[in-house]
Amino acid sequence: MVVSEKTFESVEVSAMMSRRHFLTWCGNIGLALGLSSLFPGLAKASEHPDGSHAPANYPQKLADAEFIQQLITQNAAASRVIMWQSKKRMDAVRLEYRAKDSKDAAWEDVSYQYLAQQGHGIFFYACRLSGLLPQTSYEFRIVNGRRATDWQNILPTHYDGFQMLIFADSQCEYYDAWHSLTDAACKRHPEAELATVIGDLTDNGQFYYHWQGWYQGAEPLLRSHIFIPVMGNHECYDPNWQMCLPEGYLCRFIHPDNHSSRFPGYYYSFDYGPVHFIVLNNQFEELDGLRPGLLEEQRMWFRHDVEQSKTPWKVVLMHKDVISYEYPDPVKGDIYINEIGDIFMPDFEACGIDLVLTGHLHVYRNRRHIFRGKPSKNGPVYVLCGFSGDQRYHVPISPEFDKVTAPQPEDSSYLTLDATARELRLRCYLKDGTLIDDMKLTGSQKEE
Repeated sequence: MVVSEKTFESVEVSAMMSRRHFLTWCGNIGLALGLSSLFPGLAKASEHPDGSHAPANYPQKLADAEFIQQLITQNAAASRVIMWQSKKRMDAVRLEYRAKDSKDAAWEDVSYQYLAQQGHGIFFYACRLSGLLPQTSYEFRIVNGRRATDWQNILPTHYDGFQMLIFADSQCEYYDAWHSLTDAACKRHPEAELATVIGDLTDNGQFYYHWQGWYQGAEPLLRSHIFIPVMGNHECYDPNWQMCLPEGYLCRFIHPDNHSSRFPGYYYSFDYGPVHFIVLNNQFEELDGLRPGLLEEQRMWFRHDVEQSKTPWKVVLMHKDVISYEYPDPVKGDIYINEIGDIFMPDFEACGIDLVLTGHLHVYRNRRHIFRGKPSKNGPVYVLCGFSGDQRYHVPISPEFDKVTAPQPEDSSYLTLDATARELRLRCYLKDGTLIDDMKLTGSQKEE
């Protein structure tokens, strides 16, 4: 089922200057992690009688708000989730926003939670803005007491057509490599408005310094793009490299609501222009022993979700790939459709999925269309995205499946997706800007 914005919000008010409350997300994350008692309530801002006011001048800059990001919602044209973090608790924090350069501003309450990792305490803050009007430019700032950040743009949306930056496996030992790639991609494609990393954002999702390195490297990306988070298996490892629930990941990102009481934030969907995106979670090996039932719940949700979509294109983002190169099977051979492929590929075919983007193996492989387990002239297109960090893997090339590969030995890469109602165009670039793949899906028959 495609969930409307109204079902996610505690209060829906269309007037831009009305005061609305952000539905606290702490409870949902607490249910997901079994830690609901650890999360405090809302941090309240001081009252404004009518919800609007003339913005004050703040000579002191607020420097405590780190890694400000704008996250995808189910209707990004009318709403936005803004998140940031701080090493210090903000006791009088609020988020102000206004039509750009207006003399009047509205403000919102802010929700927060606290997480300790390796002795570092972090406060995560979040605010949801809704009722934004089309063709209107907005800006926001974070205010805490008598200090405030500079005004920052609420990133615009262009629903008739858009460009998206796609990365995968940004995990690093040293995150300079990740920063170098994001910086190059952002400069090369200033028109892109969405960005994603298809899982394994960090090498270990419960390590403070990994997240700090990731955010520092992602700053040019988060500053100018609406971010779409996708969970990978490395988000599900604890400091001893044992399986764990993805606490560090879920604290850092709010996702569109999937109406799950057991797996909020694990999977979700949203529409953006002509594309219905479905973000799936296939970390069953890591999570089933801790919280079983993700696969069954997700498959039931997936079929119902896609059936409700009326967009021209349907694109799946999920971390683990559908083909195995690593573990030879006595029956299937060395390279074959793996268990994840066996589970999901028939669903993708039945539901008319056009494009499936995966990661996990740290190499670039464009398989083009696969139907019923074989290369075909129709069916979903499957693209395995290359790595965006500094962790290189050696993976053999399949003459049967892999139609386009990156130069060997593999270097880091990223993709752009340009979408209109008539065409999807996917291009893959190396860090130095070399174009190594350019593919179009066009027309009602979705042919290559």
